[in-house]
Amino acid sequence: MISKAALAAFFCLAASVAWAQSAVTPGGDKAVSIAPTVQNAAYSASNSLGGLQTLSAFRLSAHSGIFNRLWLGSKGGSTVAMTVYVFDANPTNSTCTDKTAFSLASADLAKLAFAPFVITPAAPQGATQTVGEFSTVASLANADSPQTTNIYLCIVANASVTPASTSDIVGALLLSQNN
Repeated sequence: MISKAALAAFFCLAASVAWAQSAVTPGGDKAVSIAPTVQNAAYSASNSLGGLQTLSAFRLSAHSGIFNRLWLGSKGGSTVAMTVYVFDANPTNSTCTDKTAFSLASADLAKLAFAPFVITPAAPQGATQTVGEFSTVASLANADSPQTTNIYLCIVANASVTPASTSDIVGALLLSQNN
């Protein structure tokens, strides 16, 4: 038989866990699809894959959230590493155009939400598609003026690659939205 003290301790623990979870994810989790349109042609190292991606990620009321993870995959099975640049404001001075060498302007350095990261897709056992992921916990807030619900991504090939189709690259950004 469970004592009253043990039962009370269980309920206190359950309540504190529920409160902690709501403090970490006050607005709930959101997955934002990433599906850049690429060319079925050879890309050189340092070329943008699909150009600048504008992702509507935040609530209108908050313009912010917590970055949890981003995954990218190749339906055609490419294992070429990709560098991902995440911006909290539109990087208008940089070049992020499909199948063109990416250029980060010094005027846009302050718009980086955090340091660029590399994702190297791999094929799970028995699959021909590949997938890779980057996970971290980082606060994000839109810095456009006026504020929008957007964040911006530029995906850059780290080596030459030929996408299998115009919809070869897929992925998602997962974040917790603020209220």
